[in-house]
This record gives sequence, C-alpha cells and structure tokens, in this order.
Amino acid sequence: VGDSGGSFTTQLLSAGSFSMKNLKLYPNPVKDILNFSFDKEITLVSIYNLLGQEVQTKIINTNEGSIDTSSLAPGTYLLKIISNDLVKTAKIVKK
Repeated sequence: VGDSGGSFTTQLLSAGSFSMKNLKLYPNPVKDILNFSFDKEITLVSIYNLLGQEVQTKIINTNEGSIDTSSLAPGTYLLKIISNDLVKTAKIVKK
C-alpha cells in the first residue's frame, strides 16, 4: 500500500503543470474579453478570486478561445487552465 501511494503522489506531481512559454494570455490587464491560446488543446478555463472561490468557468476543448470578464469586479484573479491532465495557474488583472 505504501509503494502504490508513493507512486500515485509522484505521478500527480510530475503531471501537474506545463510550461508557460507556449501559453498566451492577452490582454493582461483585461477590460472585458481575455483571449488565450496554447499549443495543445485547452480543456477548461476557470477564474478564481484571491480567496480561492471560483467566480467563472468555461469549457474550451480547442487550442484557443476567450472568456468574458466584464461581470468581474476590478482586481487580481487567478486563471486556471487545464489541458488534458495538465494544469497551469496564471495571474490576471481585471481593469
């Protein structure tokens, strides 16, 4: 049981994130529409406030897309991007 638990943890850590160099987010700071693109298929995009509460989510299932942030209050948010089993979090600023 200990071995399989350790392997599972290692697998999660190794597959947990991807490089930012192929991810494009623009404009940032964002006023209304945030555009994004990646060299692999983006499955899901979620926006979280700094309290960790999910405030918006959108299923993408393509390499590029956009999300409307016009309903969000100005401030700093965390954007969570899921590409298959990879996850990346980026900071965005809403004007």
